[in-house]
Amino acid sequence: MEEKKLMPNFLFEVSWEVCNKVGGIFTVLSTKAYKLVDLLGSQYILIGPDIVKDAANGYMFEPDEGLYHKWVLKAREDGLRIRIGRWKIKGSPITILVDFRHLFEQRNKIFTDLWLKYKLDSLYGGWDYIEPALFGYEAGRVIHHFYEYHITAQDKIVANFHEWLTGAGILYLEDKVPQVGTAFTTHATIMGRTIAGNGLPLYSEMTNYDPQHMAQKFNIISKFSMEYCAARCADAFSTVSPVTAKECKYFLDKEPNVITPNSFDIDLVPQGDEYEKIKAASREKIIRLFKATSGAEDPNPFLILLSGRYEMRNKGIDLFIKSLGKIKNQNPNRTIYACIAVPAGIQGPIHDVLDAYNNNSVAIKKYLTSHYLSNEDHDPITNAFKAEGLINQDDNPVKVLFIPSYLDGHDGLLNIPYYEFLMGFDLTLFPSYYEPWGYTPMESTAYGIPTLSTSLSGYGNWVKSLNIDTSQYIRIIERNDYNDDDAVKNIVSYVFEQLQLSEEQRKSLRDKCWQVAKLAHWNNFICNYFDLYDSAIRESEKRLDLYYFKTIKDYVVTSPKEIEIAEWRKVYVKPEYPASLLPLVDMIQNLWWTWDEEAIELLKNINPVYWIKSENNPIAMLEMMSYEEIINLSKDQDFIEKLNSIYKRFTDYMSISPYKENDKLVAYLCMEYGIHAFLKIYSGGLGILAGDYLKEASDSNFPIVAFGLLFRYGYFKQKLSRLGEQIVQYIPQKFTNLPITAVRNNDGQWLKIHLPLPGRNVYAKIWQVKVGRIALYLLDTDIEENLDEDKEITARLYDAEWEMRLKQEYLLGFGSIDAMRAMGIKPTVFHLNEGHAAFANIARLRYYIKEKHFSMQHALELVKKTSIFTTHTPIPAGHDKFSEDLMRTYFAHIPESLDITWEEFMDFGREHRLETKFSVTHLAIKTSTYVNAVSKIHKRVTCSMFKDLYKGFFESELFFDYVTNAVHPKTWMTSDWQKLFLDCAGSDFFEHMHENHNYWKFIDNLKPATIWNLKLKQKNELYDSIIERLGIEMPQRQESPTQIIRTLEELNKTPEILTFGFARRFATYKRAHLLFINLKRLADIVNNPHYPVRFIFSGKAHPSDKAGEDLIKRIIEVSRMPEFIGKIIFIENYDTELAKLLVKGVDVWLNTPTRPLEASGTSGMKAVMNGTLNFSVLDGWWAEGYVPGAGWALRQENTYDDTKLQDELDAEIIYSIIEDEIAPTFYDRDNIGIPQKWVEMMKNAYFTLLLILSLNACF
Repeated sequence: MEEKKLMPNFLFEVSWEVCNKVGGIFTVLSTKAYKLVDLLGSQYILIGPDIVKDAANGYMFEPDEGLYHKWVLKAREDGLRIRIGRWKIKGSPITILVDFRHLFEQRNKIFTDLWLKYKLDSLYGGWDYIEPALFGYEAGRVIHHFYEYHITAQDKIVANFHEWLTGAGILYLEDKVPQVGTAFTTHATIMGRTIAGNGLPLYSEMTNYDPQHMAQKFNIISKFSMEYCAARCADAFSTVSPVTAKECKYFLDKEPNVITPNSFDIDLVPQGDEYEKIKAASREKIIRLFKATSGAEDPNPFLILLSGRYEMRNKGIDLFIKSLGKIKNQNPNRTIYACIAVPAGIQGPIHDVLDAYNNNSVAIKKYLTSHYLSNEDHDPITNAFKAEGLINQDDNPVKVLFIPSYLDGHDGLLNIPYYEFLMGFDLTLFPSYYEPWGYTPMESTAYGIPTLSTSLSGYGNWVKSLNIDTSQYIRIIERNDYNDDDAVKNIVSYVFEQLQLSEEQRKSLRDKCWQVAKLAHWNNFICNYFDLYDSAIRESEKRLDLYYFKTIKDYVVTSPKEIEIAEWRKVYVKPEYPASLLPLVDMIQNLWWTWDEEAIELLKNINPVYWIKSENNPIAMLEMMSYEEIINLSKDQDFIEKLNSIYKRFTDYMSISPYKENDKLVAYLCMEYGIHAFLKIYSGGLGILAGDYLKEASDSNFPIVAFGLLFRYGYFKQKLSRLGEQIVQYIPQKFTNLPITAVRNNDGQWLKIHLPLPGRNVYAKIWQVKVGRIALYLLDTDIEENLDEDKEITARLYDAEWEMRLKQEYLLGFGSIDAMRAMGIKPTVFHLNEGHAAFANIARLRYYIKEKHFSMQHALELVKKTSIFTTHTPIPAGHDKFSEDLMRTYFAHIPESLDITWEEFMDFGREHRLETKFSVTHLAIKTSTYVNAVSKIHKRVTCSMFKDLYKGFFESELFFDYVTNAVHPKTWMTSDWQKLFLDCAGSDFFEHMHENHNYWKFIDNLKPATIWNLKLKQKNELYDSIIERLGIEMPQRQESPTQIIRTLEELNKTPEILTFGFARRFATYKRAHLLFINLKRLADIVNNPHYPVRFIFSGKAHPSDKAGEDLIKRIIEVSRMPEFIGKIIFIENYDTELAKLLVKGVDVWLNTPTRPLEASGTSGMKAVMNGTLNFSVLDGWWAEGYVPGAGWALRQENTYDDTKLQDELDAEIIYSIIEDEIAPTFYDRDNIGIPQKWVEMMKNAYFTLLLILSLNACF
C-alpha cells in the first residue's frame, strides 16, 4: 500500500521573481499559487525581494497590514524590514516583500560565516550575486522569525527555495531551524546555461567538463558555489525536467528527488467570441506595425513569432533567423511577417515608427527594430538579419521585425500584454538548444497557436512522452550539439507545411493545442510539488530530537500600546487684520523687505521688544501682538502713511516680472539658502551666497527659479558648556510663522511629489518662498504619508549620518526635477550649486531616456549642454562621497532606467573602477559642460583636485572656469553706509556701483570725520550687542561671577579699542588656532598700554568635526586666562544677524586659512562694504582684490612643507604686522582724534574693492 504523503501545515515559497517579473519562474509561481491557497489558505506564504522600482512594484503587490499584524510589528521591531500584503494574481496569496539592502554592510560577516559552515565561496560574486544571496539569507531570517511565533513541534513546515539566487536561505535554515523542511527547486543549472551560451557542446561533453574549472573559466564561481551548496544542503531537491536532472547529477553531484515540471493555468485563456475578438485586434496591430517598419501592406500575411530571453544560441534565435533566410530564398506562396520579441537594452520606440504606426502609414525608411537599441551596431539579432539578407526589401517575401521591449502593456508602441500579443500570430518557433522546460511553447499551445520546440527542451520531452501524434501543431524537432543544419531544414519544412493549411484546418489545430494544454494543467502537475514537500518533511522529522520541545513564543512588543486618549488636532486660525494693515500683511509674505532698509526700520519700530523676541520676524511679531495693539497700529496715521509709501515701492518693484516671453529660465538647485536668520535653512557661506544670489537675481530681473529643502530644525543652535564644549541644540521652526505658502494643484490640493525608496515611496509636499521676484520652492517630507524615518529627511540640514545625507541629496536632485514637472516649469538651464544637487542630472537623464526615448549618448549631451556646476569646496574631504553599499541600497533601480550597467552608473561618481565610493562632485562634473570654481586660485585648486578625471590633459587644459563670489550689497551694507552713498552718488547707486572706478570718485570728497564717526557709531552698536549677549551667555554656561564681571567691565570701558573679528565655520583649515601659537606674544599685543587690541571670535563647528569643536574649546580656555580676560571674546551661535553686527562693528576682519584652501571667502567682502579693513592670507577673493593701502595680507606662497612650521611662521608674521603696522596706524590720531591714515585706507578699500564685490556684475 502506498504511504500517505505528508503535507505541510505551513508552506513558504521563496523566489527572486515573486512580484518581480524576470522570466519563467514568475509564470510558475503566479499560475500555481491559487492551487496552494486553496489547500493551505493563509498558511501559504510567498516571499520575494522588495526591489526599488519607479512604480515600487505597486501594480503587482497590494499591502495589507492586517495580515499577521502582531507578528509583522514584532518582526519590524526586531530589525526585519518587511512589507506584507497580497500578490495581485489568481488566488491573491499572502506575500511578504523583504528589504535586504541593509545587509550590504554586513555581507562580509555573513559570507564569511557561510564559508566556514558550508564552504560557500562568495569571494568572486558581483552585485548580481550579492543581492540575491543576501535576499535569500534575509528570507531565511524572516521564516525563522515567523517560526518562533507561529510553529509548534507538531507542525510541519516547508520552505521551497527557487533557483540558486535564494540558496543562502536554505543554508541559514539548515543552521538555525532544523524543524523546517527545506526544498530547493532549480529551473536551470548555472553551469549548463553558461556552457551552452558560450557555444560549447553541452550534451555530448557533459561528463567531461570539470565544474570547478568551468566556473573559474566563465567567472561564475560564486553562483555555481551557491547552487552546489543549496542542492547539497536542502532536504529535498527538484528540477523541472529529466534534461536538467542530468545536469544536476553531473554538475551538482546530486540527483533530484523529484521532477517538478512546470505547468500553466489554461483557465487564463479567453474563450469563444472574446478569444476571436482579442486575436483579431492583436493581429491588426501587428500587421500595422509591420506596415510602419517595412512598408509591406499585405492584408493577410502569415505571422510567425519567437519570444523569450535574449540568448542567441540557447533559445535558438540563430537557427530561427537562418531558417527565415532559407524560406526567403524558396519564395513562399504567402508573405511572411516574422517577429522576434525578446527584451534588450532600449531607449523607447523609434519616433518615426511610432508616428507611422499611430497614423497607419509607412515610416520614412525601413526598420528592422521597433525601438531604439542601445548598441544597435553590435546587436546580434539585427546583424544576423542583415547576414541573411533579411532587410525588408519590397520584393522580399519575408519581412522581419525585432521588438526588444518587455511586452507588459507599456512598451510605448503596441501597448498590449504578451499573451494578447501572442494570440495574434499563426505560428511560433522555439528551436532552443538549452531549454530546461520551455514556457514559451507551452504558453503558445495554451493559447491555441501551433508551435515548434526541440528534443532538448523539457516541454518537448514531455510532449513526446504523451505518445500522441502532435506533429501538426506541436512539432518537436531533434537537436543535439552538432545538427544545426538538419534542425534548420526541419524548421523550414514545418513552416511550409503550416503555410498550406486552410483557415478551417488552423482552427482544428487550435482545438488540438488546447487539448494538450489541458493535460499540462496544474491540476495534473501540482502533485509533483506535493512529492517534493513530502520528501522535505520526512527529512526534517529525522531531526525531531532537535525541536521536540519547541513552543510558540509570546509577543512582547516594546512599542507603546495604543490607549484611548483624547486626540488633539492642530487648528490653524487665519487672523483677520484691519484693511489698513493688509498692505503690511502682504508685504511681509515676501522676503523683499529683508533687503529694504526703510521697510526693516518700519517693521522694527512697530514694537522693538517684540521685534527682538521674534528674531526680526515680522509674521511672528504680529502674532505676539494683542488685538488692542493691532487696532492701535491700524489707526496710527504716521505708520500707515509710511507703510503705504513703502508698499507702493514694493508693488512697483514686483510689477516688473523677471519672466519675459522667450526668456531662458534657469533652475537653481542648492541644499541651503541663507536669506534671513529666522528662515533656518542655511548653515554657512554656501547658503548665504545662494540667498544673495536670489536677491540679486530679483533686483536684476533675471529669470531664475530655485529649489531646495525645507528643514524643520534647520542647522543647529550653538550653546557652550562650562568647559567650552559645543552643545548642539535643534529647535523646530514654527512653519506658521514663516513666509512660506503651500503650492496647490488645480483642484486645490497640496502639490506633492514622491520618490521610490526600498520598500516604500517617500512623499514630499512643496512650499513656495517669495524672494522678491524670484520663487524658491522647498520640499518637505514631514507629512503623514511618510514613515517616521522618512519624515526625518528634511529634519536637519547636513545630517551627520551618511545614509540620511544621501537621502537628502536624492530628494533634492530627483525631487526638484519631479517638482518642476509637476508644476509645469520648463527651465532651459540647470545650475547645480555644489555637488549636493548632482542627482538632478541623473533624474534628467532618466527623463530623456525613458520618456523622450533618447539614447544615452544624446541624453547625456543634452544634459551636459544645459548644466552649470559651481563647486565651492577646496578640500577633497569636503566633497560628499557615498559607499557603494549605500548607493546600491537606494539607486539599484536607476541603471536599468538609463539602460546602462551598475558599473557604468557608478562610473559617473568615481575616477576609476577600483574606487569604491561615489562622489556627487564627480557626477556633477561629468554631467555638466560648464564647471566653475569661485575664485581664480580656487580654479587652480579645482583643476588639480579633479585632473585625474581627464587623463592625458594638463591642468591648464581643463574646461573649468571661475566666477569669483560676490555679495548682495543691499543686504550687507548697513543703512548708515547706504544712506551716505545714496546721498553722495544718487538714487541709482546700487545699479552702477560695479561699473568702473570713476563712479567711486565721490569717496574722495567725503570728510574723514564723517567716515570715522559713522564707523564709531557702528562699533558702539556692536559693543552694546555683545555686552548684552555675554551677559546672557556667560551665566548660562556657568562662568564664574568674577570672570563675567571682569569681562563686561573690560568691554564697557574700552569700546574704542582696536578690534579684530574672526567669525566663520570652525574647520581646522580655517586656522583659528593661529593666534594662540605664542600666547606670551599675544598677551603683549592685547595688553599693550599704548596700542591695546581685542579679538572677537564666533562660529560653529560641524557636530561631527571634533577638531573644530576643540578649537572653540581652546578659545574659551584662553579667554579665561587672566591676561586675556575681556581681550579674547567668543560669541555663541553665529548667524546672519550676528555676522551683520561683526562686519560693521570690528575694525579689522581677520582671515587666516591654510593656503590655498579658502575657496572665496565672502565674509571679508561684507566687511569692506561697512568700512572694515581686511587682514588675510592672499587666498580666495583677497588674492584678486588686495591692493597695498587698502588692507593687509600674508603672502600667497607657503615657505614650509611642514604645516606646523608654516603655522608658526604665519603666526609670527601676524603678530609683527599687528604690532608694527595695524595698531600704530589705528592709534595714530590727529588733534580731534581722527585716525587720518586709517580713514584713508578705508577710502582706498571702497574705491578699489567695492567694484568687484557686488553680485550685480554676475547678471
